[in-house]
Amino acid sequence: MQNLVQEYREVNPFTKTICIRSHFSLYRDISFVAIDHFKRNVDREQFDRMYESEFQKLPIRISPLLDPPDQPPKAAVIACRRIFMPLDIY
Repeated sequence: MQNLVQEYREVNPFTKTICIRSHFSLYRDISFVAIDHFKRNVDREQFDRMYESEFQKLPIRISPLLDPPDQPPKAAVIACRRIFMPLDIY
């Protein structure tokens, strides 16, 4: 995850501060790679737990720079996945 953040990181030429340029969600990118590699063997709940664990390991100065879609899914999102039938990606 830190490698992706490093790839999107740049210095704002006007303010000379570090910012994250526009990108697709880290969660989206990583989940698509996992689904592409492991097909239907991806346990979404375990994936969410691992993503949140890795997200917590990011340096404290990087977390505020990330967009809301990069955040781990909220408990309500996970509960909705359990209640409603999951959509097939294939």
